[in-house]
Amino acid sequence: MLDLKRLRNFIAVADELHFGRAAEKLHVAQPPLTRQISLLEAEIGFQLFSRTSRTVTLTEAGRQFVPYARAVLDHGLRAEEFARRLSKGTAGTLTFGYSTSICPDERLSTSIRAVGRQFTDVHWTFVELPSKTLNEEVAAGRIDIAVSRIAPDSRTRGIQVEKQISERLVVAVGSDDPLCSRESIHAAELQDRPLILADEGPSSGLNAQLVAVLDRWGTRMTRGQTAPQIHSILTMVAAGLGVALVPESFSGMCRLGVRYIPIENAAYLHSYVVRKDGDPVGAAGRLLQALSNCLCIDRPSPVCAVPLSARCLQSARPLEIAC
Repeated sequence: MLDLKRLRNFIAVADELHFGRAAEKLHVAQPPLTRQISLLEAEIGFQLFSRTSRTVTLTEAGRQFVPYARAVLDHGLRAEEFARRLSKGTAGTLTFGYSTSICPDERLSTSIRAVGRQFTDVHWTFVELPSKTLNEEVAAGRIDIAVSRIAPDSRTRGIQVEKQISERLVVAVGSDDPLCSRESIHAAELQDRPLILADEGPSSGLNAQLVAVLDRWGTRMTRGQTAPQIHSILTMVAAGLGVALVPESFSGMCRLGVRYIPIENAAYLHSYVVRKDGDPVGAAGRLLQALSNCLCIDRPSPVCAVPLSARCLQSARPLEIAC
């Protein structure tokens, strides 16, 4: 492969047609410049310049070689510049993931929009995955930053917890539900009501936290039907098939036939901003900062230490939580 430094020297001499002026332009001494041109001629196998004591001219082969040398040099310089920007995180691809039970609301889109405007050469990739899979992908380095419902095991290599977020829990009820007109409800009023849950695989992290909340309340609810995503859960709620406990961020979704009611027994769901190992730079570092600023914590609340049992969910079959 042609040496970019030698090509740069060749173009300087070709532009000036004078070794002394070219050397000044390149900020080098003339003898090393002359040696570099000779080495390039030996490398490509033909003479580039015809020289006399007074003039320097391009040979016919040298003249034809100039545009190709310029193109190679230009691509090389652009590659060097792009490599520098990649190392600084101001170009390339940023992969952002979020759990199936996370609502990408206006706060999140505002953060991403701000970062996108600052780093216009960064290509964004978004992935929605179950929390366990999400953490694995971050640890493997295939996702840069994610918001997960499950805190990764502290022994897992390749992943760091950047921030814990606590979000208030609300109950979603259908428009014909007796509770629909209430401004708030007590957890005891949910006793024996059918609770619509997410399928175990995609949202096991959410289910585990909901069971912990019910255990803490001492509220018994009947296990209702399940759905693959919160959007489908809300469809079931609107159809009158049961109620759902969802993160407050979902209450911003205008869903026909569904009303979100605060619960007097304060309860919080938790999520975690996780990132792959290494120092986050450029767009990744800026996104982490933006997420920390916009995903505010209503009130610090430790993760419930109550054992994740199924005693608060009545069902003909046991509820298995796969964390």
